[in-house]
Amino acid sequence: MPRIRTIKPEFWLNEELAALSDRARLLAIALLNHADDKGFFLANPALVRAACFPFDEDSKNVLGGLQELSGIGYVTIQERSGKTIGRVTNFLSHQRIDKPQKSKLAELWDESGDEENTVNDDDSDSFQDNSKNVPGIVLERSGNSPRPERKGKEGKGKEQVATAPAPPEMVLTTFTCKGGQVWELKETFWQEMKNAYPRHDIRGECVKMKAWMAANESRRKTPQGMKRFIQGWLSKAEPSTPQQPADTRPRMPTIEEIGNARRAKEAAAAKRQVEVRSA
Repeated sequence: MPRIRTIKPEFWLNEELAALSDRARLLAIALLNHADDKGFFLANPALVRAACFPFDEDSKNVLGGLQELSGIGYVTIQERSGKTIGRVTNFLSHQRIDKPQKSKLAELWDESGDEENTVNDDDSDSFQDNSKNVPGIVLERSGNSPRPERKGKEGKGKEQVATAPAPPEMVLTTFTCKGGQVWELKETFWQEMKNAYPRHDIRGECVKMKAWMAANESRRKTPQGMKRFIQGWLSKAEPSTPQQPADTRPRMPTIEEIGNARRAKEAAAAKRQVEVRSA
């Protein structure tokens, strides 16, 4: 549920925020309203779009905005219990909450995992020469997230929930990373990129990325930085424009064309009548 929040004057003087796109800065304000009283929010781009930008047609812009904000540390994102959770950094330092409500998402948050989900200096170089893109974070939803234990009906002991092991994800391609390490691009992340960039040729862009990494061995990414690298690459790639099939259906004449044809027919008939009378 949206909440009334405070925006301090220092927000507009923040140099890191000022360097972001207008869309990302608007999202930064919207997240203050969207986050709970501890600064947590569900960070699935589709859910953020529905709450903050309900009139947008897709979540592509939201995904890019979350990446920009994550890149400067304004938000931190984690994957916990099958959910993508975000937190506005230093939220309680800037917001005064009267009668705060208990945060359900705070119980799932791993404080020790904050460093893992921030941008590392090792992976913060440009994706392409002269790139101005700020690397962000895209967390992959895992199909093997542990399910929480449930208590029995009497509240005594814990009921064990038996689950069948999930089948391994299909590996679609691999990338040779820094130090010769191999990173596997799996089906789940591939589908996320196709949904986020429906007009891009993901397969073709992967070929270009591999060629770029082969030619720039010193700038290869670590396996941990590959998702950010791919997301940044796609955000700057030109959308593919597939050729539309030619329309072979007969074209309907316009009203003007019908009128011209009728007048020409009447003029020809009138001319024939004159010729007959003259003869």
